[in-house]
Amino acid sequence: MKIFAKLMLSLVIIIAILGCTSEKDIESAKLEADNFHKLINAGSYSEIYKNMATGFKDNNTEARFTQFMSSIKEKFGEYKEIKFLKWQAHTAKYLDKSYTGVVLTFDVKYDNSHGVETIRLVNENGVMRISGYNIQSDDVF
Repeated sequence: MKIFAKLMLSLVIIIAILGCTSEKDIESAKLEADNFHKLINAGSYSEIYKNMATGFKDNNTEARFTQFMSSIKEKFGEYKEIKFLKWQAHTAKYLDKSYTGVVLTFDVKYDNSHGVETIRLVNENGVMRISGYNIQSDDVF
């Protein structure tokens, strides 16, 4: 009986999270990710940083972010092909406030490399903002 109760609670939590992520949020997240990719190719890291989530900016300086993104572009080159793979709903908590969001996964090809990229976005006052970025590639090291 306890196992059944735990399973039911887990199902309720999953449904609640998925119910909070609207189709509009997913489309807004995809548009923000598309803009992110274009700005990286243009080298507009300050513009990207301005639009990042509050929690991200509170924990990362613009200089540190710019250095990180510059090193990624220097190593991999520009984006050549970006293929959307999947999305996943998520919630995030920052300073006692909960945010709903989306994690987008892309297969990406650059001038000099290939990898799988995840972009985590949260809904801040109706605007999808990037709160995290990760690239998995054999060429990282």
